[in-house]
Amino acid sequence: MNEKPCFKCVVNETLFSLTMLLTRVLCAAAVMYFLTGIALNFRAVAQNTIIVINHNLPSVLVIAVCLLGVSACIALLSGYYTRVTAASLIIFNIINGYIFGGGQGNMIFLFFVILSIAALLPLIILGGGKYSMDFRRAVIAHQKFLSK
Repeated sequence: MNEKPCFKCVVNETLFSLTMLLTRVLCAAAVMYFLTGIALNFRAVAQNTIIVINHNLPSVLVIAVCLLGVSACIALLSGYYTRVTAASLIIFNIINGYIFGGGQGNMIFLFFVILSIAALLPLIILGGGKYSMDFRRAVIAHQKFLSK
């Protein structure tokens, strides 16, 4: 009676891809909310940077950080290099959470950084799903390979 159990994991690919799409949309919305807060509270952000790093950041650098975050959100929404974009957004959120929110007494920025890491990790591990540009590029590359 040494029967080995046989377990099968059946995953509905459509539901999985919709879940990854929803994860990408919500993570991008959270980052955009954070960046909007930086842009609208420019004076408080400047004061926090003086407290945290003992140096005043130039306005151009803060605007560049916001534009970099917006471009990463667009790449995440479209599913363009999803794993790389999600990993870069984790690093982006850690740095922004420390520099722009580290001087405040409340811990909402720390909570946001930890929450964004938890939400972006499945995208790094599992990819963007079939509703992403990564999947479309893989299909095109596969078709080119088979046509040779």
